[in-house]
Amino acid sequence: MAKITAGQPVPARRADAERNIAAILEAGTRLLSADPTASVADAVLADDSLDTVPAPEAMARLLHSSWEVLDRHCRLFLAADRVLATERIREHHERPLRRVERLIVRGQRAGEFRTDLPPAWLGW
Repeated sequence: MAKITAGQPVPARRADAERNIAAILEAGTRLLSADPTASVADAVLADDSLDTVPAPEAMARLLHSSWEVLDRHCRLFLAADRVLATERIREHHERPLRRVERLIVRGQRAGEFRTDLPPAWLGW
């Protein structure tokens, strides 16, 4: 991602990017209100609009949002990787991976994703 320095104009975001950001922030607020220990990944995955668009579009949104989160918080991820056991990190990824798997199954049923491989394999 490009770095913005002081005095440079901030580039305008596309309307769909603005909607995605608003949906993620709203989901994050809702999740943190219900569970103060919720993770950033939980907020991205809680975006209900992912269930209302075609599976390929939902997957693209999810991947884009996930990479943005990873880019923004990469130092936290690196620090967690250093101090948490692999099993503990894996536990934190179980719920997000289930959401991705459900999305893949929906796409397979709609004929939008390949069906010759199991959903769990496609989600990795």
